[in-house]
Amino acid sequence: IKIQFEQTATSFKIEVIDDGIGLSEAVKKGNGLTNMELRMQNIEGSFEVCSATKGTHLSFQYNFKA
Repeated sequence: IKIQFEQTATSFKIEVIDDGIGLSEAVKKGNGLTNMELRMQNIEGSFEVCSATKGTHLSFQYNFKA
């Protein structure tokens, strides 16, 4: 598992990357990932899930308010 943090003057981003077997369609729509997406939406951030047969990549991004 690889976890990356990136911060600029206007935003921060967290990425969680693994090299496992990926997620099935049933898991992609599960409560955990749905709740992560809703929480990011509540703070006007973004959440993305990219899954393939060679792993999963979760990305959380939040842009600071001016």
